[in-house]
Amino acid sequence: MDRNLKILLVAIFLFGFGFGAYFYHYPLYAKELGASPVQIGILFSLIQLWAFLVYLPGGWLAHRFELKWVMVGTWWLAAPGAIVYLLAPSWPWLILADFLVAVSFISGPAAQAYTMARAPAGREHLVFTLVYGTSFALGMVFGPLLGGFVAEAYGLRAIFYAPLVAFILSSLLVFWLQPSGGGAAGEGNLRTVLSHRGMRRLALYFSLIFLAFFLVQPFFSPLLKEVKGMDFSEIGLLGVVASMGSAVVGPFLSRIADRIGLRPALLAMLGLYVGALLALVFATGFALLAMAAFFFGTLSAVWSFSSAVVARRLEGLPAGYAFGAFNTLRAGIALPGPLLGGLMYGVTKELPFLVAAAALAAIFLYTLLRPLESSGVNSAGQGARAVESERP
Repeated sequence: MDRNLKILLVAIFLFGFGFGAYFYHYPLYAKELGASPVQIGILFSLIQLWAFLVYLPGGWLAHRFELKWVMVGTWWLAAPGAIVYLLAPSWPWLILADFLVAVSFISGPAAQAYTMARAPAGREHLVFTLVYGTSFALGMVFGPLLGGFVAEAYGLRAIFYAPLVAFILSSLLVFWLQPSGGGAAGEGNLRTVLSHRGMRRLALYFSLIFLAFFLVQPFFSPLLKEVKGMDFSEIGLLGVVASMGSAVVGPFLSRIADRIGLRPALLAMLGLYVGALLALVFATGFALLAMAAFFFGTLSAVWSFSSAVVARRLEGLPAGYAFGAFNTLRAGIALPGPLLGGLMYGVTKELPFLVAAAALAAIFLYTLLRPLESSGVNSAGQGARAVESERP
């Protein structure tokens, strides 16, 4: 791994640390500011909406301009969001804070293309996951631990000092990256990507997984507090365990994908996550809940893993537009998930977890039983030759 990828890894680690410091307590903070379960679901759906709106412009910027300066110009926008979180007098102010943090995601396609361009051939899944996913997950390991301690000692509002500092430091590190020499690799435009059947299928497949994920993600902490009786420090600790699961499982899935194939990696991911959801509903006692939380972190690893899958199959496509379109489709299809989860949580607190488990079990069966056909997306190093399909 070269110097630039190491710098980017540390920058993403710091961003994950800041994000993790408040992420698992965010629904409780929103509730403290007066939000109902449905309103919490609306907040998370709006986060997906903001992401949906910024990824395509991010792809265009990554395709047209120097990747380093796209990241430098947009990465810092999360810091003002942390200030709004810190000062918010009521829950609607969180909409503005979420918007500012989400707008910083416009740097995502540039960071993905930058990582892809420097990943050694044959190790794309692993290197992409380490830089773009595991680094973030490791930040999420330490962030919730600090956030839980601070929330228990000083209140939920105080946790937002940590993300403010971490987001600023992360933004400064991006300045140390060497220029990429131009925009993202590949020829064509957005239409080239959207007309590619294989890319659409990959995006749809992972988007449905994320839709199920976002049914439950906003209600992980409320379930632990309101059903399992956990306090803030215990929730923070379980958040650490979940992030550790993401940090461990992401590289594990990538190694399986690189060495055995994509389908075994997907089956392992889905099976672990279905088990985690059921365990969160039915398990009692901290040890069993910690085990469930560890594998609950499995799907957090899928964000980077799914991007690595796309990166491995981009040859000939414009990378900036491809990552922007892929991220947009993921966010768009997952958009109603938090709102639907909030409606279910208002009926029965365990309901969104059970529905998500059933949906992911159905995707597991689809992945297991459906024949692998050519997706039309070239794997790395295969050029225009016949392609071994790994489409789920």
